[in-house]
Amino acid sequence: MESGNIKEANAILSNIPDFNENSINIKDFGTVINTKVAHMVYLLACYKAKEALEYCEKTEKLLKNVLSGDNHYTVSTLVCKARILAELNDFEGCSECINKAISITRNIFGEEHPTYINLLTSSAEQLIGIGEFRLVEERLLKVIESIENQKYGTQEHTLRARLALVNLYSEMYESSKMLEQIQICEEIIANSELNNEQVSEKLNFLKYNLSGESGDIKKCLESSLRSAELAKREIGDKCNELALAYVSVARSYISLQDKEKCIEYLRKALELYKDLYGKTDIRT
Repeated sequence: MESGNIKEANAILSNIPDFNENSINIKDFGTVINTKVAHMVYLLACYKAKEALEYCEKTEKLLKNVLSGDNHYTVSTLVCKARILAELNDFEGCSECINKAISITRNIFGEEHPTYINLLTSSAEQLIGIGEFRLVEERLLKVIESIENQKYGTQEHTLRARLALVNLYSEMYESSKMLEQIQICEEIIANSELNNEQVSEKLNFLKYNLSGESGDIKKCLESSLRSAELAKREIGDKCNELALAYVSVARSYISLQDKEKCIEYLRKALELYKDLYGKTDIRT
């Protein structure tokens, strides 16, 4: 089964016609860049980050040669480059690309435009991954405040920003703040048409992990097993989300004094991490 990123790339590529890069018509330039970004995503999904970076740098040169000044094509290329650099453990470069993309987007669209909001929330995961916790918190809280003051944005934007906060507080081990954001997300879903099974399941998974810390281990185990099945069904059997679910299952089993089951799921997670990131990665 394909990973989510490969599906994402194939979905883009399947809707884009062939073109001759040596004779690019300016009106077709968006198609060219979208194609190149899709190829970068595809290479990254196939764990060919170095090849993806080379391809990205060629795309940046093409942008400079054809267009003058920064634009939304520059932004999409920078965002993709940030993903590649994070995979190559160049966290400083990743942060630089994200912040540059955000700055360009703000200059082009302004802080009240949905494109700017979407970029702030979608880049949060990468910034969390490289330890920029306080910067992410500051940006997300500012977005949420502006949306709730009805300056701009929708319920979907609010939910995305608050889900990013849930992930942030999970990484920071701030359980009370995390639970508060989970409850707000559940209220948003309950009072709107944003009925997303995967989001609801993830919130339950995180909530039961918190309850597991306070002794409700069986509920935590049930939620972790459901999350593993959901990851397989929605993303595929080769994804980071499935490995994380296996680790959570193992934690529950060790809390229940079932060492054999704990080892079984840790081995599953380890083999998956090796397939995803290689034997030299810190996770293996």
